[in-house]
Amino acid sequence: MKRTILAFAGGLATIMIVIAIFDAINYSLFPPPDHLDPTNKEDLAEIIRLAPTAAWILLLIGHVVGSIAGGFVIGRVASDNARRAAIICGVVMMVLATLNNVF
Repeated sequence: MKRTILAFAGGLATIMIVIAIFDAINYSLFPPPDHLDPTNKEDLAEIIRLAPTAAWILLLIGHVVGSIAGGFVIGRVASDNARRAAIICGVVMMVLATLNNVF
């Protein structure tokens, strides 16, 4: 049980780290226009509207690679219940991503 919890935490951390790396790459390749402030909601909506398709594809790739990497970590660390831990980790990440978009 301890290994499963540790695997879940490690998988969740792996997913977040991989997504953060892809987001940093995405931000460096496709920076927002200088005159727009990402902390302002109206400006953020404009930044999202102006984002090229390649930026959205890179964002999607980051989430896919992060999910695969997290599942791999869970599978390697968990001695039992690896599938259940990976599914729960995926559901938690989906909820967190939804909350990130809502708030």
